[in-house]
Amino acid sequence: MRQVVRRCIRAADQLALAMAVLAAAALAGIVLLLLAEIVVRSWFDATTGVSWELGVYLMAATVFLGAGWTLRTGGHVRVGLAFEALTPARRRWLDLAASLAGLPIVVLVAVALGDLAWISFARDIRSWYPTQTPLAIPQAAVALGAWVLAIQLAARIGALVLGDAPELAAPDDDRPGTEA
Repeated sequence: MRQVVRRCIRAADQLALAMAVLAAAALAGIVLLLLAEIVVRSWFDATTGVSWELGVYLMAATVFLGAGWTLRTGGHVRVGLAFEALTPARRRWLDLAASLAGLPIVVLVAVALGDLAWISFARDIRSWYPTQTPLAIPQAAVALGAWVLAIQLAARIGALVLGDAPELAAPDDDRPGTEA
């Protein structure tokens, strides 16, 4: 049973990493949009007309698609001072309780975002900008990121139950909760 859980955790890690790569690509897209806007405004005294709209969509995708990998690598914000005051065993129990409490909330958010994307798709809802972007596309990316976060949170719970480190840590990482 332990090996099955560990295989599921590895699969969740691979999925989260793939989404983090997409998040990085979205972030690079934002940079390119901004550079294009700067060039067009500086050289031609005009605007691209799409940089604001597409930048917002890409930023939302960046945040949500990267959330699962950020959780796995320990990048989410938490109250470290209170956490550090606990023994490793109590930290693990607190982490498990917080993860168990957070999972249904994240699943609820993922379901709601998925429903939003589906409604936008079914009704062909488009942005009011001149591009008329189908809103289901950026909404689906955000919903996907929320589902990956939920999967990674479930994997974290599995790691904590097995007694494994819930976060991937750098070799010289001494943050609480990253011990093997």
